Amino acid sequence: MPLSDNPTTPAAICLGGESDYVDIRLNEGYLAITAVGAPTGSCFYNGVLQGFEQGWIRPGMPTLVDARQFRGNVDWAAMLAISRITDWGKGGTVVAPVAYITSDALFSLLVKAASTMFPDSRHRLFPDPESARHWLIAQAVAQA
Repeated sequence: MPLSDNPTTPAAICLGGESDYVDIRLNEGYLAITAVGAPTGSCFYNGVLQGFEQGWIRPGMPTLVDARQFRGNVDWAAMLAISRITDWGKGGTVVAPVAYITSDALFSLLVKAASTMFPDSRHRLFPDPESARHWLIAQAVAQA
């Protein structure tokens, strides 16, 4: 499991075990969420809640979700709870871009379902990190 107390990245949380964890951190102006193995829904929820309470996760911020190593089940109750604590993208003039990275074609169904829980966000699936980051930057520039 990566260290969440890396002094070069003070805004980071990593919850779970050795091989099943979620890593949430700020990365170059966007929120980066990496899921490895089969972390529990409470790992996702508690990580986002802690970052939100600490003030470094804000509603509507650009987000990159790296699910290339995710092998678990989506905990929809946890996703709904996250949407309620953050009100992601609601009430703002900016549409929050959320980029997902995965090579699993079926993940597109999960992205569509997530878009209903976070309706004021723009969700898009990418096969690689470079394309996802490029899209996030383009979205930020277009909305500036």
